[in-house]
Amino acid sequence: MRRLALESLVRDCALRAMLYEIAVHPKPGLVGPCDAGAHGDMTRFTFIDSAAALVPWMALFARAGYRCDAADPRSLLPRIRRIGLRAERAMFAATAGVNTHKGLLFSFGLICAAAGVRAARNEPLSPEGLASLASRIVAGIVRRELESLRDAPPDRPLTAGERLYLRYGVTGIRGEAERGFPTVVNRALPFLENATRTGTPPGDAGADTLLVIMQHSDDTNVLHRSGTEGLSLMRATAADILAAGGTRSERGRPLIAAATRLFVERNISPGGSADLLAVAFFLHFLSETAGNTSLR
Repeated sequence: MRRLALESLVRDCALRAMLYEIAVHPKPGLVGPCDAGAHGDMTRFTFIDSAAALVPWMALFARAGYRCDAADPRSLLPRIRRIGLRAERAMFAATAGVNTHKGLLFSFGLICAAAGVRAARNEPLSPEGLASLASRIVAGIVRRELESLRDAPPDRPLTAGERLYLRYGVTGIRGEAERGFPTVVNRALPFLENATRTGTPPGDAGADTLLVIMQHSDDTNVLHRSGTEGLSLMRATAADILAAGGTRSERGRPLIAAATRLFVERNISPGGSADLLAVAFFLHFLSETAGNTSLR
């Protein structure tokens, strides 16, 4: 696959994935097309502005991967992070300082770079192949960046994710990426693709796929805002709605409505789960588009 075709592909699919995630409804506690969930500092337009600001950087992530000729994929991570810091500044400029997609930017940067590597090798952009290569790019990141915190000076400033690791042992998006995005590849994506094959509209498929993720996710955003009680409540609520038949079922509709109210009251916002939903959309669109379009 030629580089320019690859860059165009990842830009289009990344933007589409971000916009699909924003458009999904209902999403308890999250910003969506109808309300701002448990957030008072952002709306759907904040997310649209953020997505528009971020999409040009996806091509640069892919270009870095395409031009990588090192045998060790880990050599890509410093390049991805340099691009990511510039993209993050563009995001904050577009949102007046509101963090909309910082966690997602890490995942998308890895996947775009992995797509670049595989395209340069004429390898398929399969979800499994991209997730596996992303895992190799960040190999050892949990040990280097989280486990090493236990030996760090006590006065060292910590990020929210670092504090959560030290308190609860959760590895967040670093661990998810290092393991090859198992929540997405093994759970969310099969569910989403099956729903798509059977003709379920994207909004309905996305809402129930989000529940699948919430049921199994160590969502660090929920832990940060609501502690372990909030995380347990998120998982149990998602499991109950899925067991009732999903968000559009007769039994599921009142449950999702109650969850929407409850999550706002409890300040529960499954932002990490929403990021993984966007990753699922992204991997699905990349695989589908690359498989159905001539990109030579």
